[in-house]
Amino acid sequence: MTSADGLRCVAAVVYSDCSGPLAAISVSGVTSRVTDERLPVLGKVVREVADELTVALGGVMPRRSLPEQSRARKGELKDDLA
Repeated sequence: MTSADGLRCVAAVVYSDCSGPLAAISVSGVTSRVTDERLPVLGKVVREVADELTVALGGVMPRRSLPEQSRARKGELKDDLA
């Protein structure tokens, strides 16, 4: 997530067939519309669409390391808001 001059942007990576970054997608808007409360929802939607694009383009998601998997299960690791 990025915030500057009253704007916010949430982005996520679209991965290649080698699990490397191929592209990115984002949603941006003014802070009055992209509020702190909406960021988790927007982040989830952007991440899901990026995942769908990865699969549709023949990409492969990188595997998370074991510490990241453990932290993700505990809710300590946030997605790429991105």
